Amino acid sequence: MQRFLPLIVIALFLVAGCASSGDDDDATDRETLPASNQVADGCLPGTMSTQAYSTAADDDTADCEAQLLLEWNGEKLAVEHRCAYRNCGLEFAADYLADDATLTIYERDEAELMTMCNCLYHLSYEVAPAPGDYHLILYEENGAGYLSLRYDENISLPAGETRSYSF
Repeated sequence: MQRFLPLIVIALFLVAGCASSGDDDDATDRETLPASNQVADGCLPGTMSTQAYSTAADDDTADCEAQLLLEWNGEKLAVEHRCAYRNCGLEFAADYLADDATLTIYERDEAELMTMCNCLYHLSYEVAPAPGDYHLILYEENGAGYLSLRYDENISLPAGETRSYSF
């Protein structure tokens, strides 16, 4: 039994390390607010790609370009991310953080398993930051917690007024 003791200690150490790895750096541990009215249309027809490392720009079947449409009604910001390139098994969720003059939006994939294909989606949701001038940052986050910066723009959301933006 004594000659197995070092192996048992090492095994317990490895199991404990694996169980806690990444918990401190988890990108989903942010103090964010959930977006409302979240919708992800299914894979757009003709946009599925099984090519490794493919991007929407490289995909011959993609006939639409990524676009971010924003509609401010004086209280809420409706967001439509058209032709967002995501994993085919997307389980969409969005959340946001509005602090000082920065509005950060995270479009997340909560799927536990990633599929071996990608396609284009139209994503839509609403966020409710306080009226003001913002530096808008939008990140896409895959199921593994990897963040990709997609939009970095300045917007104005005045109280009681409407505004539209297209990027």
